[in-house]
Amino acid sequence: MDGLDVPILKKTYALYKDLNGLRVRVPKQDRYTLWERCEKTNLEVLELMMLAAQRQKPDKYSALEIASAKLNVLRVLIRLAKDVKAIDTKRYLALELQIDEIGRMLGGWMWSIIAPPPDLTKVLSNERAFLRECPLPLLRNDFGNQSEAEPNFSLGLSTLFVSVLT
Repeated sequence: MDGLDVPILKKTYALYKDLNGLRVRVPKQDRYTLWERCEKTNLEVLELMMLAAQRQKPDKYSALEIASAKLNVLRVLIRLAKDVKAIDTKRYLALELQIDEIGRMLGGWMWSIIAPPPDLTKVLSNERAFLRECPLPLLRNDFGNQSEAEPNFSLGLSTLFVSVLT
């Protein structure tokens, strides 16, 4: 398991083990068609994620994008397996939870590649501008003169929420 140090790979690996474990419970008419396709699609997703894990940052996104599309195909195939009664609702929900978690992790991984690091000076200046224009007197030093007001950062969030709610 040396190549599976990335948590999303562990989750996808575990999903395949669960799919493979359910194979004997799937009716024979669906086992070698629909269910085999589910297993194969999961293996393709795992392969694409492993490929992305070994690539440099600029090259990862294309593999992850394909993996995301394949994961969506897997969702549809699992739903179809439930609809044709190849698996029961309880097993479907368990598999869907795993797929949803993998999807969230995959989306986060993709976002981390394309999102530029935040410019903290811009974020702080936007926050200060918002607080200067805030209608709540608690967020202004002078409690009324908005033109020269600097935000008061000494108040805690709990004080702010209690003051706003009362």
